[in-house]
Formats: sequence, C-alpha cells, structure tokens
Amino acid sequence: MKIESSRKAGVIISYAYSIVQILVQLLYVPILLKGIGQAEYGLYQFVGSIMAYLTVINTVLASSVTKFYSKAYLQDDSELMENTLAIAKRLFWIISFVAVVVILFVGTIVVYSYSNSFSTAQLFEMSLMFVVLAADMVVVMNNIISIAVITAHEKFVFLRLSQLITAILQPLLVVVFMHFWPSALLVTCMTFLANLLCALIQRVFVFNILKAKSTFHGMDWKLAKEMLLFSSAVILVAFSDQVFWKSGQLILGYFYGADLIAVFAIGAQIYSVYMVLGTSISTVFLPKVTDIVLHSVDSAADLSRLFIKVGRISFYVAFLVLSGFAIFGQDFITLWAGHEFADAYWVAMIVMVPFTVDIIQNLGLIIMQVKDVYQFRGYMNAAIAVINVFISIFLCRLFGVTGSAISTAVSIAIGNGLIMNWYYARKLDMDILQFWKNILSILVPLLITSFGFNVIWTYFDWHGWSALVTGGLIYSLLYTVVSIIFCFDAYEREFAKNLWAQLFVIFSFSKR
Repeated sequence: MKIESSRKAGVIISYAYSIVQILVQLLYVPILLKGIGQAEYGLYQFVGSIMAYLTVINTVLASSVTKFYSKAYLQDDSELMENTLAIAKRLFWIISFVAVVVILFVGTIVVYSYSNSFSTAQLFEMSLMFVVLAADMVVVMNNIISIAVITAHEKFVFLRLSQLITAILQPLLVVVFMHFWPSALLVTCMTFLANLLCALIQRVFVFNILKAKSTFHGMDWKLAKEMLLFSSAVILVAFSDQVFWKSGQLILGYFYGADLIAVFAIGAQIYSVYMVLGTSISTVFLPKVTDIVLHSVDSAADLSRLFIKVGRISFYVAFLVLSGFAIFGQDFITLWAGHEFADAYWVAMIVMVPFTVDIIQNLGLIIMQVKDVYQFRGYMNAAIAVINVFISIFLCRLFGVTGSAISTAVSIAIGNGLIMNWYYARKLDMDILQFWKNILSILVPLLITSFGFNVIWTYFDWHGWSALVTGGLIYSLLYTVVSIIFCFDAYEREFAKNLWAQLFVIFSFSKR
C-alpha cells in the first residue's frame, strides 16, 4: 500500500514537474529572444537544445541499470546491488568517452559544412558550444546510476524535485548573466552548470541518504553484456531521435540560415514541452512493470490492463493540451513570440497531432525495456529518421518551415503509430484493440466539447492575454467536467477523489 501511494505521488509530482517545465519555458523563451536576438536563438536551437534532450537520455539510459538493480533489490541481494552499480559505472565511463569523441567529430564536420550559411563569428561560437555539449555529456552519463537507484527505490518525489530545481535554475542563471554576455554560448554554459548541480544533489542523496554502495565484487560478464546491449539500443534510439527531430532545423539552416531556424524552433519549443507529457509518468511504473514480468502468472494480460490504465490518464492530459493549443495557439504564438513567428503555430500543430499516440503509449517503451526487446525501437527509429531526412529535404524546398513539420508528422504516424502498434499487438501480446476502444470512448465526447468551444471562441473573436487566460481557464473547467461525467471509469473517479483530498489537505495546511 505504501508503494502504491508512493507511485501515485510520483504520478502527481511528475505532472506538476511537467507543468512547471512548461510554465518556465513560456516565460523564458520570449526573454531569451529579446535578450540574445533571433539569430542567436536560432544558433542555440541548432546546437544547444541538444543538451536539454540529454536529460531525457539520462532517464531512459538509467532504465537499463534500474532494471538489473531492481531485480537485486527485490531479491534483497546487497552484493549484487553493489556490483551492478560498480559495473554500470565502468560501462558508462567508456560510453561517455566514446560519446565525447563522436560529439567533437560531428561538431567539426557541422562547422565546416555550414561555412556558407553562417558567419565566421557564429561558426566559432558553434564550435565552443559543441565543447560544452561534450562536457555535459560526461556529467549526464556518469549520473545515470544515481537516477537508477532513486527510481528503483521509488523515491519519485525527490527525483522530480531535484530535476525541478534544474528546470528553474537554468533560465534564472541565463537571465542574470544575459545582460553581460548575450549569446547562445551563455545559454549552453548555464545549462551545463544547472545539470552539474542537479547531478551532485542526486549523488549525495543516493550515497548518503539511501546508503547505496558501488563496490566491485568481480566482473559479471553476462550482466555487463546485457547492460551494454540494452544501453546500445537506448543510445541508438537517442541518436536516431536527434537525427529525426533535428533534421528539419539542420536542413532549414543549410538552405535558409539561422533566422528561419528560429521560426521553426518556436514551433519545436511548443511540441517539445508537449513531449514532456509522454515521459512524465511512464518511468514511475518501471519497478511495477519489472515486478509483473518477473512474478505475474499472466503477465501479458496484466501489462495490457496497466497499459490501458496509464494510457487513459495520459490521454486526458495530452488531449487537454492539444485541443487547448488548437483553440488558443495562434493568439498565444503572436502574443508570446511575436507576429513574425506566426508560422510556428502550424509547425507545432502538425507535429503534435500524430505525436499524441506516442505520448499515450509511452509505457510500451518501458515494457520493451524490461522485456529486453528495446533494440527493435532503435532499428525502427533509425530507419524512420533516415527516411525523414530525404522527405524533409524535398518538402522543405517546397513549403519552408511547414514542409519540415509535415515530413516529421508523416514519419511519426508511420513509425510511432502504425509500426509500434503492430509490434505491441503481435510481438508483446498487448490488447491494442481494447486500448483504442478505451481511447475512442474518451475522445468522442471531448472532441465534441473542444469543437463546440472553438466555434464560440471564434465567434466572439477575443484577443489579448487576459482573454486568453480567461478562455483557457473556462475551457479547462469545461473539459474537466465533461471528462468526469462522460469519460471517467471507477478507477479514475477514485484517483481524482484521492487527488482532490490530498490537494485539500495541502491547501488547508498552507492556510494555517
């Protein structure tokens, strides 16, 4: 019961963390645009935004260690726990060294290749940003065992709070120092410092509070091989993800320069915070999935039920954001970033629609990790990423920023939609048909609600921040009421009831 409560608290704090991340970005991006300018912002998105993605790689790579560490933890085998961490530490030192070499090599090629599209000063700054990126990679790779231990012990509140400190601290550091050094390089340096601080906090917690030990008891080659194979699959997914998500910006930069990258990047900023919703709660269930795979009599049925349960909750949140952005997004973009970034609305919207499938099925990736079949995801992503590059080159020349977005959306629909659903159904024995029946039962009433509200909102033609905030609050309230009355099942009603009770207790305590 205590573990279940911890898991629910983890889900709540994960979504709270996601909301804070989104709010920070909403406040941060206009300040950044004004402070460093459109060209420097485009340069940052070209290179420095990869550092933000490293936090996702960090969490996913930690799953490989968490999987094996959790097994030892559930068996109460302290020696195996210590040895797992020690082997992982040695393994990720090697991986981080290789990663640094690759980053510096790629950086050299990129700087040379874009000599005709960027100024000499921009190329020099870009090369320094790749050096900072390499240093950040070392920090991220060597913090993986800390993330793994925290996750295995299900200390989700601390994990998210420590990450929350990073999410708030990084933009604060940039705002403070931006007056003295307004540049894309500054942003990457402050990101590195914030990540370093977060890693130190998590390390102290793991080894001083949780009393975890990393003691080498001899080389377990079987364990090292399994961990290496899994990590290789994760790195392949991460690399292909970067090729996939960055190819549009890289191609735009090659043909049009840094300014148009900034327009695409604003749209990318919107769908990137939307992506956070996909990983917000899935990692909370990694120990639960591991337990089902190891001990359940009918693991396929139990995993399907969990898959549907988590998918439904994820859909409520994801569709609120998606439909809300569809209604208010155009006004929001022009108020937030400026009229010159109006096309960013279509960049974001085109990508967000198919990516919703990935968000609500993100638990499937955790199941693949636990079942040692994550390699398929890596191969599929790599193939889709290559296809996306060629489609993007063609559509980018025809339609500019929206062409790159269309290419990305089509690739997502094929890879994360059709192919992954086929794999879940045929290879993992998941009840995908029942999953989509559940989602459809939620979608219909919520789609009618959003369409009706959009008609009313368009008719009154309200504009400005006050109208936007008021409309957003009214729509969120209407969305919640419709969800409770027409969509919630018994578990969701109980979950909402418990959440409301906890929030009431917190509010009552704060009033004292």
